[in-house]
Parts: sequence; structure tokens; C-alpha cells
Amino acid sequence: MADLNENKVTPEAKEEKVKEVVEEVKEKAEEKAEEIKEAAEEKVAEAKEAVEEKVAEAKEAVEEKAKEVKAKAEKKVKEAKENTGKKKLGAGALAGIIAAAVVVVAVVVCVVLGVVFKSGAISAYQEAQAAANSGDAETAAAKYEEAYSKISFPLASVFANVSDSNLIKKTYALDVLAVQGKYLEAATVINSGSFTEEELSEIYKTPGLDLTKVGNIAEFGIWNQSGSGEEPLEWIVMEVNPNNKTALLMTKDVIGYSDHGWTRNDSNTTYASSEINAWCNTDFYLTFNSNIDVRGKIAKVRLTTEDSPNGVDSGEEVEAYVFVPSVEDVNKWLADETLAQFVKAEKVSDAAKEAGAKTSYWLRNAGEAAGFASAVTKDGEVTYGNAVSSNNGIRPCIYVFLG
Repeated sequence: MADLNENKVTPEAKEEKVKEVVEEVKEKAEEKAEEIKEAAEEKVAEAKEAVEEKVAEAKEAVEEKAKEVKAKAEKKVKEAKENTGKKKLGAGALAGIIAAAVVVVAVVVCVVLGVVFKSGAISAYQEAQAAANSGDAETAAAKYEEAYSKISFPLASVFANVSDSNLIKKTYALDVLAVQGKYLEAATVINSGSFTEEELSEIYKTPGLDLTKVGNIAEFGIWNQSGSGEEPLEWIVMEVNPNNKTALLMTKDVIGYSDHGWTRNDSNTTYASSEINAWCNTDFYLTFNSNIDVRGKIAKVRLTTEDSPNGVDSGEEVEAYVFVPSVEDVNKWLADETLAQFVKAEKVSDAAKEAGAKTSYWLRNAGEAAGFASAVTKDGEVTYGNAVSSNNGIRPCIYVFLG
């Protein structure tokens, strides 16, 4: 009878096999790392060689320009001598020569600086690419920033071609600033480029960056607008404020509805005590997005609302995270060519429609008399004559931080 222990692998053998496998993996990893290092060094060497060639070309161009300017200066000196008939130059001619010399020096300095900064930008970009490919994100970010800083030098852009300049700016904006949540800074960098309208349209689809362009339709957060589960919520960027780094958003569609209309009390038309304000900051805000970090990007604002033209009180200031537009907001948007098209609501969400909402929606100003409130009609016009019990819908507005 065979001994069953004959084919058993001893612990020592297992340990030896593991060591062999580990050593083999380690050797392959080291070989791969060496390959990546050699490839990166090769790229950097190529970049340096290209930079040196460009500097040599620029130097030659500078020398040629200097000769040209010098020849012109000598010609002027000769003309001055001939005109005065004297061996010594007059004060005016001498001043002209000095001015020409200053121009020559200035041109030379500017050209050299422009070439140096342009070449430095390209070199830094290539180093950033190499760092990114090797997984060194920190170095890559620093080098991308360096490349952008150098390509932004005024004269660097004269010597750099548009595609190189755009590539550096786009990469820095999207791969560094946007990743860090600095969306307005990223937009500033993009706007400094020479992109076509088509290219800009594509760039501004980048999540986060799309919130920085007025008139954009962007997704922000999720909400149960169909009644069957949470889904991305679309907003229109109505205003961007670079000073406090915020954007004003309004939902693309009518998504809300209050069973009690504007208010339960027909004689009370102040926004602070309205059902609309309550719905915005409880029913909607507390259920908007399961991720509380997204709600954390919504700014709390202090709202003032003008009384109706008939002097009906719209109420005191109110602090809120979510609110509906005012008549003043809508009138300003109607006067704006980009935003006017968004004042009229084209659609009501399934959940709001099922509750009874229409494409008309509430504003926060009081109406023409007690028992009335302001609204935007289905035709996109402002009215002060909606009874507070009307079944208008709600288009929430929020201010979000842009980094």
C-alpha cells in the first residue's frame, strides 16, 4: 500500500517556492522600472536636444536682426553727416543713434527672453508628461504649472505655435486645477488660450468646469425627480461671480410642487413664511443628493425681495440654501441674449407633473394684492396676478462654490 505522505509538500518546500516566486516577480518589476526610467530619460534627452536647436535658431535670428538694425543706424549716421556737412554729429542725430541702439538692445533682450521662456515651457511640459507616466503626480502637477507659467510670458507666445500653447494651457487647467477643484482658475487659464468655439464647447463639458460658463446646462448632484429613484439633476448656469467664487444655478425643468400652493394662509404673501420656501429648504434640500459632500458645496445666502408694484409686502430678508428666483432675477435674464431662452420652462419632471404642477412656476415676490403672488407663466412671462392657491411648479435655485 502506497504511503500517502510521499507526495505531500513540506512547509520548507512551500516556503522555498514562495521565495522563488517573489524573487522572480521582484526581478521582473525591477526590469520594468528600468525600462520606464530609460524611456523617460530618452524623452528628456530628446526634449533637451530640441530646445537647444530652437535656442540656436533663435540666436541666429537675433544676430541677423541686430545686424539689420545696426546697418540702419549706420545709414542714419551717414545721412546725418552728409546733411550737416560736419565731421561731428548734431545733437539730434546723436540722440537718434542712441535711440536706435536702445531699440536694438531691447529687441535682442525680448527675443532671447521669449525664446528661453518658450523653450523652457516645452521642456517643463515634457518633464511633466514623463513624471505623469511614471506615476509621480506631485512632480507632474508642479511641472505642468511651471510650463504654464513660462508659456504665459508675453513674448513666449510669439515664438510658440498655437497648438503647443493650447496643449500646455488645457493640460494644466484640466489635469491640475480642475482636479484640485479650482474651477474658476481653470476657466481663466482656458480663456487665455486660442481655442476654437468647437474646442471650447468640448472643454466646458468637463464636470465642475461646466459650472463656470453662463448658459451651460450642467449636471450637479442627484435627486428623485421621476419618482422611481435618484438620477442626475440638470441645472442652468445663470450667473458666475468670480469675486466670491460662486455660480448661480436654476433647475432646467420644473421639478417641485407644493400641495398648499404658495401658502396655506391667503392673507400672508411673505416669502419667508411661504410653503415654497419651506419646500425648497426641507423637502428638496434635505433629500437632494445622498452624498452630503455635494450639499456642502451649496452656499447659504441672505435674500432680499422687492415688494410688488402695488406695494404689497414681500417680507423681510431670509437666509436659505435653496430658493426660487425673484421678479428682478427673471427680468435681468430676459434682457440677456444667452439666458432669455431659459426663462420659459419647457418641461415638468414626472414626479412634479404627477403631483399637479405645470410649466408655470413661482417667484418669491408678493403679488398685486393680498392673496396673490408672482410667477412666470407657461409662456415665459412675469405675472403678479397668480392666486396663492394656484398649482404652479417650482424651479429651485442654488449658489454653489467653484473652488
